[in-house]
Order: sequence, then C-alpha cells, then structure tokens
Amino acid sequence: MSWRPAEAIWCIPITKANYRASYGRVRHGDFTKDYFQIPGSIYDDTVRLLMDGDGSTNAKIDYIWPGGKLSDEIRKSSSERRLRMSWPYGNAPRPWRATRIPDAGTIETFPGDPNVFTQGLEPVDAAAAVNRQWDAANSAGIHAWAVAVKLKGEEHQVHTRMYLVDPPPGYEWASVDLLPPAVQTLIHGGKDSALLHVFRPPVRAQRLVNQIQNALQNGPNVLLTGPPGTGKTVALEDLRSVMEGQLDQWEFSPERNHDSWRGRPNPTERVQTVSLVFHPGYSYENFVLGVFPHPQEPGGVQVIPGPLLELAHFAEAEGRVGLLIVDEFNRGQAAAIFGDTLALLDEDKRSHLATGIAGAQITRRYPTQKVTVSEDFRHDAQDDGSVPAQLSLPRQLKLVAAMNSSDRSVAVLDSAMRRRFSIIEVAPDYDVLADHFGIDPASPLPEAPAEPDDVKLMAIRLLQMLNERVRAVSGPDFELGHSLVWKVSGENVDAAMDSLAHAVDQRLIATLRMSYRDDPETLGAILKAPEASAGVPDTSRFASWVDAPSDLDQYAPRSLHIMTLVGSEPVEAWAILGTLVGP
Repeated sequence: MSWRPAEAIWCIPITKANYRASYGRVRHGDFTKDYFQIPGSIYDDTVRLLMDGDGSTNAKIDYIWPGGKLSDEIRKSSSERRLRMSWPYGNAPRPWRATRIPDAGTIETFPGDPNVFTQGLEPVDAAAAVNRQWDAANSAGIHAWAVAVKLKGEEHQVHTRMYLVDPPPGYEWASVDLLPPAVQTLIHGGKDSALLHVFRPPVRAQRLVNQIQNALQNGPNVLLTGPPGTGKTVALEDLRSVMEGQLDQWEFSPERNHDSWRGRPNPTERVQTVSLVFHPGYSYENFVLGVFPHPQEPGGVQVIPGPLLELAHFAEAEGRVGLLIVDEFNRGQAAAIFGDTLALLDEDKRSHLATGIAGAQITRRYPTQKVTVSEDFRHDAQDDGSVPAQLSLPRQLKLVAAMNSSDRSVAVLDSAMRRRFSIIEVAPDYDVLADHFGIDPASPLPEAPAEPDDVKLMAIRLLQMLNERVRAVSGPDFELGHSLVWKVSGENVDAAMDSLAHAVDQRLIATLRMSYRDDPETLGAILKAPEASAGVPDTSRFASWVDAPSDLDQYAPRSLHIMTLVGSEPVEAWAILGTLVGP
C-alpha cells in the first residue's frame, strides 16, 4: 500500500446539472456536457497546478481510480477565466457516476440506475428518469461532492473519488468526515461552484527538525549553530508548526477508496509557543521579570513576567508543553538576559510536579509583589496565574535557540551558557538543495547548459567549491549557506542563467566581500585568481589581479577584479563559472 503527499484537491458539488454531466449523454438539452466547470475564483491555481502555468492551450489530464483510468483534457472555456475539467463523450470517471447499490466496496458512491440511457426509452423520457434519480437521492439526504486529488510529484493526473455531506444511515463509509479537516470546512461552506484546497508545503527542513526533536528527548535545551543561510531559522519555524500541530500535511493512497487519507496527528499535549529574537536592547526585565509603568495608575508601576516565566507557568500543568524559540541567540547578552534563571536550565534542575520532583529553586525579584501571568498562559478558569516567590522551571519547558557562528561582531556565549545546551552544528546541506531543485547532484556537469536543471547543478557545484576553499582558509563557520542559491530557477536556460547570475553577484560574492573586506589576498585565493597580474582584468577568469597605475603602485600595488555576471551572455557566464568549478 503506497501513501503519497497530497498537493491539492478540487471539490465539485453534485448539483442536478453536474449529475447530468457525469451521468452520460442522450439527445436532450439537459445532457450536453462532458465536463465539470472550474470557476474563475480558482482559475489561476488550476492553471498552475494542472496546465503547467499556461492557460492559453488545453492540457492533457488523466483521471485515475482504483482499477481504472481515462484521459482527456483541461479545456479552455468560452469564458475568459473559466476552465472545463473534461472527459470523453458520455464517459465520466467511474467514481463520479451512479451505481444501483453503492457500498464501501464499490468505486461509485451515488445511488441510481447507471443504464437508463441504454433501455430504449425516448430521450425525453430517459432524461426525465435520470432527473428523478437525482431528486430521489437528494430527498434521501444524498448530498455528494466529487473530488479530484493531485499528488505531489505527479503531473497532469488526478485521483477521483466522491464523498457525502451528512450521509444518511448506511452511507457513513463515504462521509466527508474522512477528508482532511480543512477540506471538510471548505465543503461545508461551499454552495454550487467547484472549490480548491492547496495543501500547505510540508516541513522544509525535515532532517534538521528531526535532529532537534531527537535532541529534545535527551535534554530540554537545544542550540543550533552554523553559518548564515543554512536553514536554522526555517527549522525553528517548522519546529513550531510541528509542535503545535498546525501542519496541513496529508497523504493519499491511490489504491484505497474512500478511506484513502491519512495525516499527521495533532499532538496529544497542548503546546504554547513563544518566538523571540535577541538583540542588544533585550534584557532580563523583558525576558524574565521586570517593573514597568502601570497603564491605569498614573505614577504607578507593576511587576510583569516575561515569556520565560509565562511559559514556565503554562508548562507546569500535566499534558502541557511550553516551547521557547530564540533566534539570533548571541546578538543579545544571553547570560545577562537569563540572569539568575541560568541556574535552573539544566535538566536535572528542572521540576516535574506530576512526579513530585520540586527541582532547583531561586527567589525571584520582588518576592513580596504579586505577579500574574497573562490569561493565555493559565492552566484553566480556576487558575489565577500567580507566580510564586520561589521560581523553578518545569521539564516540559523546552528552549530551542539558533545563532550564526560566523558573526564576530556579537557577544560570544560563555561556557556556562553553552554547556547547558545540546548543540547541533548546522552546515550547508547540498542534498536538501538538490532535493529542492529536483536533480541528481552526482550528475556530470555538461560543457554547456542544455536545460535549466544543468544550471541548478552548476549552482550546487559552485557552492560546494567555494565552501571547500572557504573552509580550508577560514574554517566551517564562514561557509556559505545553501539558501543563497535556493531561488535559482527559470523556465529555460537563459532565464535560469540570469537567476544564477543574480545569486552569484548579489548573494555569494556579496557575502564573501563582506567576510574578507580587509583581506583581498585570501578572497582572491578562494576565487582562484591567477597569481600573475596585468594592467587590465582577465575577462576569461572570474577573478584576476589588476596592476595599479604606475604612479600609485607604492600605495596599491594591485587590486582584485571580480567579474559581474548579471548582463553577461549565458554562454560567457557559463564559461567563466567553469573556471571556478573546474580543476
């Protein structure tokens, strides 16, 4: 049994008109259509998902169901921004048709005689009989929706099924309750037009999120460290979505009938998350506890808990998890921001009230003053939110932070802070980049690009080469992150080369210039500038040394010239980049 990530689902209400369309053809004015109409409200997404982004021509489409398949086209309608999800003459996909006695084992869902048009009736009588079938089903509580599911990685094909809203007894096997909740909501709010739900992208940094989750099993504090652009912030965002159960990730099984969906289950624990960014102005008073002016008492003050104490209060209760996410961890004075609560961070110092473990405690500032957390962080209606004078941190309070290892302009974490964290080194990930591009990173690099994928392969090889040389002279902290070339793309070679040129000039080289702004010799070595210099730049090389004018040679004997790729002809730019990635 295979399960595949779902990318989108079209939902079409089986109105009487749509029932006629899917039933078949007879010589009668009510039965002239072989399609479901796609309205303008979902035109753009349908063109993008099923027509390769080109709505000017019809596009092939395969309709698939367990044990069957048929092909036709997504057709342009006479209306400018409407489409037709078409099928062969009088032959709709089988799940969208009627059957005499539907049950959990039949592909069809809608009850009715499928053979009225082959019984020798006059067209007007046959049409009336089919219309009566829909009326009878509607009166019996059959309110059906046809669905077409596009799976991630599949092009020009959809998987067809039919589901029922509030099915009558005996039809529960086809209930829309089997669909993802977001789709259920869409259908319940729909009327007479086709609808579309596009599933949110899955976790972008799955491997790194898995590492974080595994680390949290062994300790409550995790620190991500690595060069900029390696996916640390993305992983923090993904972790929050995973922990809070907000992911719209669903898988579909082409072999199953109505029970063809499975999704990521919501967490059994209730999770409250706070995301912060440390900076030089952030303090203990903001983070733990501080005195601030009272908004309703002129001249008065109040003691307000920061996110650390609010989440700690929330996570004390059974079945609760507090997740504190801190980005740019070393841009603030982390030790000063945590202050005395640093002593409570270790796992063996944490409290666990459910098992009677009190954990280590400290006396909070202003112990005689009443301090209460916000309502969002209270356990229930009976909880007044009081923060005790003796503070502890519960085991279910998780702290995940991230910092850029290459930034030497900010504070260095002291050893007392670092030892309390499980540290995950986050390096440039070429496999993630290749998966994003949809290419094999081991493919040979051609002498000239024949398709956009060749340009994407060049982006990976260029990043690898630069990082090998950066690591050799400066260490891994100064490597270039894979996000710097993440957006390299294009419908053709010229567009892809232009995209790569912008990434090289404005991201890769711009970052290297900043890192080595006072060290052109090292930058020249990284960029493979030939040792010999000349009076003019070597236009066959990406980087070259240029002699200074003779009257300035005692001040600046030579300067490093770096080619600008934006605006270059694709063939020339490819050849120049070849001098970098080649031996």
